[in-house]
This record gives sequence, C-alpha cells and structure tokens, in this order.
Amino acid sequence: MNRTMTVLCMFVALLMVTSAWADKEVTLLNDVSPTAGPVNYPPVDDPWDMIFYFNAGVVCADNQLLGPHFADGNFYITGAGNAADPNYVYVCDATGAFNFSFTQSAASTGWGWRDLAYDGTYMYGSVTTTVEAFDLAGNLVPAMNINGPSLPNRALAYDPDTDTFWTQSFSGPIYNFDRSGAVLYTGTSGVTAAYGMAFDEYSADGPWLWILDQTGTPQTTIHQYDPIDHVLTGFAYVVPLVPGSTAQVAGGLSMTDQYAPGLACLVGITQGTPDDMLFVLELTIVADPGAPGAPENFAIANNGADLLASLSWDNPTLTVGGDPLTEITDIVISRDGIVIDNLGVSTPGAAMAYDDIVSSAGVYGYSVMCVNSLGDGIPVSGNAAIGLDVPAGVDNLVGAGILTNLEAELNWDNPTTGANGGYFPAGSIDGYTIYRYGPDPATFTVTGLATYYYDNTMTLNGFYEYGVVAYNSTGNGPEVISNTFFVGPPEFEEIAYDWIEINPAEPYAMFPGTNTGIVLDDDNEGPFALGFTFPFYTDQTQIYFCSNGWASFTSTLTSYINYAIPTAATPNDLICPYWDDMNPSLGGSVWYYSDVAGGRFIGEWYNVPHYSTGGNYKFEFILYDDGTIDYMYCDLTPGTALSATVGVEDSFGAMGVQCTFDGSGPLEPAQYMGIRIYPVPQYPTPVELSAFNANVVEEGVLLTWNTASETDCYEWTVLRDNVSIATLPGHGTTIEPQSYSYLDNVGEGTYTYRLKETDISGAVTFSDPIEVTVSMASEYSLNTNFPNPFNPTTSISYSIADAGKVTIAVYDVSGRMVGTLVDGWKDAGSYEVTFNGTDLASGVYIYKMTAGSFTSTAKMVLMK
Repeated sequence: MNRTMTVLCMFVALLMVTSAWADKEVTLLNDVSPTAGPVNYPPVDDPWDMIFYFNAGVVCADNQLLGPHFADGNFYITGAGNAADPNYVYVCDATGAFNFSFTQSAASTGWGWRDLAYDGTYMYGSVTTTVEAFDLAGNLVPAMNINGPSLPNRALAYDPDTDTFWTQSFSGPIYNFDRSGAVLYTGTSGVTAAYGMAFDEYSADGPWLWILDQTGTPQTTIHQYDPIDHVLTGFAYVVPLVPGSTAQVAGGLSMTDQYAPGLACLVGITQGTPDDMLFVLELTIVADPGAPGAPENFAIANNGADLLASLSWDNPTLTVGGDPLTEITDIVISRDGIVIDNLGVSTPGAAMAYDDIVSSAGVYGYSVMCVNSLGDGIPVSGNAAIGLDVPAGVDNLVGAGILTNLEAELNWDNPTTGANGGYFPAGSIDGYTIYRYGPDPATFTVTGLATYYYDNTMTLNGFYEYGVVAYNSTGNGPEVISNTFFVGPPEFEEIAYDWIEINPAEPYAMFPGTNTGIVLDDDNEGPFALGFTFPFYTDQTQIYFCSNGWASFTSTLTSYINYAIPTAATPNDLICPYWDDMNPSLGGSVWYYSDVAGGRFIGEWYNVPHYSTGGNYKFEFILYDDGTIDYMYCDLTPGTALSATVGVEDSFGAMGVQCTFDGSGPLEPAQYMGIRIYPVPQYPTPVELSAFNANVVEEGVLLTWNTASETDCYEWTVLRDNVSIATLPGHGTTIEPQSYSYLDNVGEGTYTYRLKETDISGAVTFSDPIEVTVSMASEYSLNTNFPNPFNPTTSISYSIADAGKVTIAVYDVSGRMVGTLVDGWKDAGSYEVTFNGTDLASGVYIYKMTAGSFTSTAKMVLMK
C-alpha cells in the first residue's frame, strides 16, 4: 500500500469504560461519553455530500437510537426503547419508511446494542463484552457470538480484509480482535469519545477505519484512522447539523456499497435534538472500472404550466475506469430516489430524452444511471421545479407609520421569478398573507396582485414589523420581513406648573437633594442611581448630568451646541429639559434627588447662568417609574428658547420626541410652565440569546446561537436579508442552555442575518441583525507558514480561484516526502491547514502546493 500522511501524535489520558448500564437512565436521552468535549485538533472539513437523511426518531417512535447499518435494501437501527425495556432493532426501507421491528436479546437491557457491524451474512451488536449476532430477519444466532475485549464493544466495525473486528468505547483503548475473541492489537487511537466505527475497504488509498466521535461542534466528528500503522492520519470531517436538528451527538457509524449505485457511503446516527436522525454521506466511487461512467450534459426542463418534466442527457462514452464504453444494457430513471422506468439497451454517446408526468406542481429530483454487464454505472442527478413555481419573496418591502396616527402602510415590488427558478410568468400571484408583528399582532389576507397595503386596525402604538408572503395555486413563497418602524403619536402636552424644590438651601425645599458637583462651564458628572428601573426606549437605572441643560443615561459628553431630535450624532439617550449653552462657573448649581417611595427621580438646574443672556435659569425634570417625564420651568429669560432643544432621544439617535428645536417646535418652554412627555414605547425586546454568531466556512455561512433558557419557544426562523430561509424547532420551556446552528450555502457577497422566535401562543420576537461578508479567492496563492520557525506545529494558509484537486506535500531537504497536508477536491476559497512536526527532526522543510496548473513552494524551519 502506497500511502503518505502527516502523523498527529496525541497524548491523552485514557479512561476505560468498565461497566455497562444495568438499568435505564430515564433522564438521559443521549448516550454521551463522559470525555466528550471540544475536538482535540482543528479538523479538516471535506465537502462530503449528505445524499440522504430522515427523522429516524419519529419514524421509529424511539428517541434513543444508537447503531445503524444498511443491508438488503433496508436500514437496521438499534434503539433503547425510550428508556423502557425491551430494546429493539428497527428496520426501515431505503426511503426511510418503517418496515418492521424486532426485539434485541434478553441480555440487551439498559441502552442495549450500541453500534452495528455486518459481515455480509450476519449483523453484530454489543451491550456487554459479548458481541451478539443476528440475521437480517431478526433471529439471534448465538453460534456466531464473539467474546469481545470491551464493556461494551461500543463502536464496532467488521474488517473483511482480515475477517476480524475493531472496537473502542469512548476514550478506552482501540482493539482489533478475531472471531475467537483473541486480541490482535490494542493501543491508543487518539479519539477521546468514540461511539461509531466503519471499515473502509473501498477507498483507493485505504484501507481506513472511520471513527465517529462525540467531539467537535456539533459533536459529530468523523476521524480517519490507519488500521495498518495504528495512528490517526490527521484528517477529520465534522458532520454538520442534520436538517431539522438543533443539536446532535455522535451515535453509531457503518459503511455500505449497497445504498447508492456505484458509491460507497457512510451511514450514521445522530443522537439529536429534538429527534434522532439517520444520515448517509457519499464517500467514494466503487463501481466496476468497466461499468458505464456518468451520463453527460444532464438537464431537467419544465414545460410551462404543464406537469411534465423533460429530461435530456448524452449517454457516457467512457467506463468508470476511463476506457471506451462499448455497451449499455439498461438505463435506470429515478424520481426522488424511486425507480420509475428502465429504458433497456442503448448506445454509448447517444443523445437521450425522457418525459415524466408528475401529479402536482413542485420540486422533483431525478437521476439517470447507465448499466452494462459489469454492473451499475455512475448516476447523474439534479432537481427542478415542475409546473407553476411558487413566488419568490417580494422585493423592496418598506413599512412606515402615517403621521402620528395608529396607521401603517407597506410598499413592495412583486417578484418576477419563482422561488425555485421554475416556470413563473408575470402576474403568477394569487394573493398575499401579511403578518403584523409588534404590540398588537395580527394576520391579514390580500387577494389579487398588489404592491401596497394600508393598516389602521392596530389599537396600540409602538414598534412594528410586517411579514409579507406571496402565494399562488402551487403554494406559498418565502416570508419577507419589513424594517422596524414606529406607529402612533409621540405624545406630549403642556401641563400645569408644579415645581418640586430639591435644593436644601431653599427654605421651601420639599426634598433634600444632592449636589451633582457640576461647577465648571461644559461639565458632566455621574452616573447617579435612579433608585428604580426607568422604562425608556430601553430600561435605564442611572443617569449623567451635563451643565448645558441636558442629562443622559449613557453619555459623558459636555456638548453645548444643541441638535434637533432625533440626530444620530452624540450625545444620545437624552433627557433635554432645556439643552442650551449654560455656564455654572459663573454661579448656580445642579441637583438630583431619588424619591424611591414616590416612584420618581428629580434633576434640577438651580439658577444656572445662560451663556448668552446672562440670565439665571431654573428648570427641572421629573422621571416617573411608569415612564412619564415632566419638565418644569421656574425661571427663563423670555425668547431664549429660540436656541434650545426640548425633548427626549433614544440611544441610537433614531427615535425621539421633540417639543422644540431652535423655536421650531409646537411647544416652547416658558416661565411657570410644565411639559409632560408620555411614556415612549420601548424597543421590541430582542430574543434573549446568550450568543449569536455568523462564521464563514467552506460551505458558506455557519450561524450558531445559544439560549440560557427558553419559555414557550415553538420555533426559530432564520432570515437572510429579511427573507425567511429556514425554520428550526424550539425547545418549549426549559431552564437548560440550548444550542442551535444552521449552515447557509451561499456564494460570495455580504449578507445580513436575523432570527425570528415564535412562541407557542404565536407571539414573535426578533434578534438584532448581524452582517457577514463571504469572499471568494480571486487567485491561487500559497502563504508563508506561521509561526516560522515553529515547534512542533505551524499553520499554512492557501487560496484557490477555481474548484479542483489540491495537493500540499511536505519534503525534507533531501527531497524525501515526509507528509501530505492536503490531497483532495476543494471548492474555490481560502483555507488553512496545520502541520505537526512532532515526529520530525529539527531542520528546514519545504512544502509544495499543486492545484491544476498552479504550483508553488515555500520553506519552513522546525526548531526543537
């Protein structure tokens, strides 16, 4: 066997699992390694296709599924019976439909059989040290039982090359043992939470042992292990969240060449949330070299509104091995994984066509595979929308409140394409469903084409968002969410003058205020505790005072030039009884008092000189714990409000209430006057996330978010640029932290993501948006490693402009290759790989990258 690799030596403390579950753990839904945790080294993701998955927990009515295998056209899945004996093996067909089940052995209690192995005749599972055999009909075959080395033989694989078995339990030793139970090898695999194993005799550079490990994010990392040299190769693949899952932990793993014609596939189980899932990953081609290659120029065309799919392709002219193809004995046509026709004998290279009538409009997947006397060839597949497509999302959706009334209007442009790229002539919209989110949620239906909607049905003012879904006879398009905007009057009015004196030097002082310490021109002091939570645009508990007639919940600026409200320029978070240029250095004082018992906080500018007029100004604000704000004016020089701002403003300078600005407002402050600003609406409470991140990965953008707890959480909707793209189930009510992730397969561009959380009652909240930019490499490059010199690891980054095979190999100064870092297909993009020189001597090493016609080399120095 010709194989090169980088050996990654891992020194881990081993914990041998020495006892089985004797009784059910009814509170533990997943069988998790006690050492499961972060992956011990950055895995190298390979873009393996997940060609099939299904919700096995729901289909089998058991959410303690563990070991999978595919044989004789069926999936075999072990299950712990939802924490109730007996345990079962569930049998589902290739589409995931339930066929039948049978009980495991009487000895199989607790979690029951874990991973499954298959020798072509019998399957094997283990709950004790015994590896128990059974046939595909569910009959136990005790004569084939094996006394295994581990308790239990958790991760289990059959090696057809040597007719032996491999096993490991979590962080325990890895074993190779024969049918007599004799241990042929034992040692440290380097995997710390092993649960599943699959033996790979199909890969051209193998054999390999693939170990499914409960580490990584999510906790489903497949490691490549060399069963000859007994080391990890350093390659690993993290299985992404199976669609429909919010979290997952590794279960069992197996390998088969029976599921997909011409392909060897890995079959795995995720102990998932909310349900356990089965997935199938394409690994390598295993068709006979003389079998037909893949058909070329495959296309699926719709036929307008007709429910007719027209397939076209050119028959292959070469075999899988690249030799001229001389015969095709059959052509197999499949729709959505089910064979629908066999076309019989055909000619290599012939142009072919096939029409398929479907029962209803929708998206369908088709595959075409040629066959000859040497076996099944390589299939080609694709999908297309047949019949009338559903509408894409509406464009340019904008909402706005109308004046100061409880009225809103929406404007949008209709889509000109279907959501799935199918047949969609102009005007193919039957109507719209409009969702109103905010203090007074509602749902409306509009029939016929429209680009405008007027809503005057809300009874509460506040911040609103609207969702618009266009639909037609085929179904609903995606929901598009509008901007957030305010609806209703920002209420303020003149009220009776009612001064509250807090300067203790005054004989008629009602409360003993505290001096803020402001004595300078353009001064700011604070923060001072309010004594209660004040419901402003966002809740506030403290405040700063500025000498120039304003206060802020956050700003320490000393701005004397007043702005209009709202203005994005700082200061923000404003309380402005009289924002103008004042000069306490010439006299006066600024006071505050927290009247907790009365539910109010008072701030007073006492006889502070106005910078321009020289007059002594006396005014105050009163914050009430219900959100009401009063301004009182005891002494002002008449006419000077022409240079002042009165009002309040939010923390972004986006919302506010302006009573006056430089004399332009409807309500000018005057001596012995009061102004009341009624409670402003608080911003919609964002989804309470402990984390929300977007990271660019090889496949696109990986979104991850966490909650510390959840209350009545029904589902999460992922929005990209305000268009819904995915829905994930929530966890209802739980005090436990929860983790979610979603992989968005997007190309180059800048994207904005938000989350919409819907509770069981239908109420909706939104997260704050996050923006991420995906950049594709525009050129080939191999960069200098870092650090350099290094000991013992260093990182090497590289970029490729076009998808293709990439190789990065490491050589010593004599030209001897000492390791291979990359050897496989990569999409266009930028990557980073880690080189580990633990087993190498100090010295100069050369690394070389080859990608198509691009070749580059660089030097690095290992210094121990």
